[in-house]
Amino acid sequence: MNARSTSILVCAAVVLFAAANIQNRELRDRRGVHRKDLENTPPLLTITTVILGGFRGLVADLLWLRASNLQDEGRHFELVQLADWITKLEPGIPEIWSFHAWNMAFNVSAMMRDPSERWRWVQNGIALLRDQALRYNPHEPGLYSELSWIYGFKIGGETDFAHMYYKRTLAKEIHAILNGGNLSDVDATSEIATALESEQGLNSDVMAKLDARFGPLDWRLPESLAIYWAARGLEHSTDEPDMLCERMLHNVLESTFMKGQLNFDPASGRYERTNNFEVLPKLITEYDTAIDQRPTERLRASYAGFLQRAIEVLWQAGKKEESRRLAQRLEEVSGGQ
Repeated sequence: MNARSTSILVCAAVVLFAAANIQNRELRDRRGVHRKDLENTPPLLTITTVILGGFRGLVADLLWLRASNLQDEGRHFELVQLADWITKLEPGIPEIWSFHAWNMAFNVSAMMRDPSERWRWVQNGIALLRDQALRYNPHEPGLYSELSWIYGFKIGGETDFAHMYYKRTLAKEIHAILNGGNLSDVDATSEIATALESEQGLNSDVMAKLDARFGPLDWRLPESLAIYWAARGLEHSTDEPDMLCERMLHNVLESTFMKGQLNFDPASGRYERTNNFEVLPKLITEYDTAIDQRPTERLRASYAGFLQRAIEVLWQAGKKEESRRLAQRLEEVSGGQ
């Protein structure tokens, strides 16, 4: 290779590296991450920071460049190890955690044929966000919305052929802790509350408040956990509700209305879901409150779409008077557009 070719390759490498460096620097600047000490920093990360010093960001940028190439090539397994390195180098950038949790929960899991292996990778994505990302970024609504999305749509949805395995496995885990699906006045100092926190990352006091606000909820359902994490994200919104968390909350509440009653037998694996009509007036209140505060076109359209679906469900269930009342509310909402 002649000198000119070598120079061109070197220049190209410098440009690519600079692009990755600029992109990640923008993320750091936007998030206020400037090589400062982070709360709850473990000894390994502290040692890494001291050893690498100012080169820590450069190493992270090179790893990001490598991660981008692996993503383009579909080499998701190799991305997992890079994820561990990058998140240790840049724990204060939420987008990094979200990217790698998504990769494990959606991409790597999809490469597994055995449902139990798929579930393990979904759980790895959840644990990365819940147990690590939120440890360093406890006030980032986007991380909560990512958790809510995994529960609400990866586990609660039906696009993955193993979705029933996910649902039954999650239901068994929660059932074993609560001896059913209801919270039933669990004391915050009880063994049940401790198990909920240690095994599922759930605060029983928050669960009780959500039960009173939206419930009763069956906590064996993925939608209930999606409600939990979306609501936690809204707690950390500043000037106005985080749009992703608010949308997630409305979506999974609608799913809870549609199929929030669970008949589950851990022994036989029976898993049957029906409507939870008690959620309906509470979701309507949520929409009404949101529209009173922010009468946006998006909110009105979302509310109108929900009301149309609810009207049909109530009519088919023989609740015709309630269906008519919702039809009147739909006219009011649609007329306000």
